[in-house]
Amino acid sequence: MDDPPNLEQFFGIIRRAASFEVPDDATPYDNFLDDLALDSLQLFELMVHAEALAEAMMPPEADPGEIQTIAGLYDYFLRCREAQSEWEA
Repeated sequence: MDDPPNLEQFFGIIRRAASFEVPDDATPYDNFLDDLALDSLQLFELMVHAEALAEAMMPPEADPGEIQTIAGLYDYFLRCREAQSEWEA
């Protein structure tokens, strides 16, 4: 498996993949609800993009309510990659 993108690269990939606009001044640590005003469907879309980027066939269980920032989504992405590596082993 290739090296994962770093947080900033991941943020750029997710920003381009989203079907909605992420504000230009957004940071990886902005809260999805409070700072970016995203709804649950938009958060779900971001999770799906993270899973696809990780090429996760069996993503780990996650409570979307626990993923509150792009940095948190990045951690989920890394868990997806780890789960995929274990699944392939």
